[in-house]
Amino acid sequence: MRNENKQNDSNIVLFFMVILVIATIGTTVHLYTSTQKMAREAYISSSVEAAQSLVVLMNYNNDFSAALQTATMYSLATPFKVKLTNTIVRNSDHAPDNWEIAAMADLMANPMKPYVYEYQPKNSKSGSPFRFLAPLRANVRCLQCHGDPVGELDATGFPKEGLKIGD
Repeated sequence: MRNENKQNDSNIVLFFMVILVIATIGTTVHLYTSTQKMAREAYISSSVEAAQSLVVLMNYNNDFSAALQTATMYSLATPFKVKLTNTIVRNSDHAPDNWEIAAMADLMANPMKPYVYEYQPKNSKSGSPFRFLAPLRANVRCLQCHGDPVGELDATGFPKEGLKIGD
């Protein structure tokens, strides 16, 4: 019972942190001066780091699919679509589109860059004028399903990818 309460508390905290990140992004998109842009990016970056820390916390409270469950929960609870993708995906529904492929390539080429975003109010092919991509780094718990040995089936029946901590 205590673990269920702990998990529920983590879910609630994570929910409000993601809402804060989304609200932060939404309210800061309209700032245009360079000083305001730098302040906005610093604030978004700190919010993203906090949200990622909470996802890691949830991962310690769940055995499987914590990140996927979190993304699904927020997609259902907000008007925003949260999608988990990668260069290699386990489920074709999570395959990256062209913008996501380019954004991931940018993040891989610039490992110190915390996120990539795009704001296109007109002619948005994705159906959303604002797109945001930030890496979710692998931790110890992620490696249960995504670590070594490469190719061995994990508990969900998918082959492990050989990720290391921080990938």
